[in-house]
Order: sequence, then C-alpha cells, then structure tokens
Amino acid sequence: MTAPDVNDVLTTEELLHLAIEASNRERYDLSISYLKAAIGRAEQPDARLAFMLGSQYAQIKMFDDARQWLEQSVAIDPDFEIAVFQLGLMYLLGNDMANNERVWAHLDRLPPEHALRCFREGLLAIARDQFDAGVAAIEQGLAVGYANPPLLEEMRKVIANVATLRAAAPTPAVEAAAPAAEEATGEHVLLSAYRE
Repeated sequence: MTAPDVNDVLTTEELLHLAIEASNRERYDLSISYLKAAIGRAEQPDARLAFMLGSQYAQIKMFDDARQWLEQSVAIDPDFEIAVFQLGLMYLLGNDMANNERVWAHLDRLPPEHALRCFREGLLAIARDQFDAGVAAIEQGLAVGYANPPLLEEMRKVIANVATLRAAAPTPAVEAAAPAAEEATGEHVLLSAYRE
C-alpha cells in the first residue's frame, strides 16, 4: 500500500501556511506546489491563495503569471489592498499605465497617510524621474509602517537604487542624469529593484 500524497491529507489552511513558510525560506518551488494544491482543494475562489501564488511568480520573475493570479485575486476581492497594490505595481513595471491607473485608483479609499498610498505616490513620482518627491513619499510610507516585511524591503531597494543613481551622477541634478543611466543599464531605476 502506497502512502497518501501529503497534499491529499492537508487542509487548504494548512497548505497555505506551508506555502508561506516555504516562501519565507525562499523555496518558491515548494510554495507554488502547496498553493496550487490549496487552490485545487478550495471549495470556492480564495483571494488570499491567488494573491500568494501571484506573489510567488513575481519572486521568480514570471511576471505574466504573476499578473494573471494577482488579477484573479483582485477580481475575487477588489478591497484586498495589498493585492491591488501589487497588481498595480506589475502594470507599472510593464509600462501599462492605463491599467496601472485603473487598478491603483482602488487605493484612493485608503487614508492619504496610509503606507500603500505613500508607496504608490512615490513609485509614480520615480517612474516620472521625480526622484526627490518619490523618495520622500516612500520614506513617509516606511515611517508609517506596514505589516508586510517583503514589501518594505522592496521599497528600501527602490530608495537604494535612487541613492546609487545619485552617487553615480556627475552633478546634483539627478533627474537630468536619469536618461543616461537608463541608456547605460537598459532599464529604469524603478525596474532594477525588481530585476535583481
């Protein structure tokens, strides 16, 4: 008699917690397996599972799959603020500003001082090469705090990338140096935080 597959005896919640634990250990292969098993077992669509799966795909740079699952998460629960933020970010990184604006408009229901709104404003400013305003807004969001350490680390990376650009710029006019830096690296400073 063969032993049952571990995924066949675990509940959806257990699979979700195992996926989170695997992700924390950077075992994205295991996390994705657990999440797919959980989604297959769930009695109804679950925004958390779709969000987690989209996040895992983003971690391994499979951005089309990440967008697909994040879109599903937001379709299930349009008020799931972190899924809304991450989906808008995927559109921003893909230079799809129409969908970015559509999705990130859902964050307007949050207070202006909410970390996700600060991060949104900061990332949009940096995407327009308005680095001082962008860094200030992201720093404001970091000061407010948000219970999502990976997101906070991503925001710190963006600030570090701007600092690197500033250090490499021959003049204090970082905005003027941005196009040259993009030409040298082949991507915008905002993108490099997500390509490492």
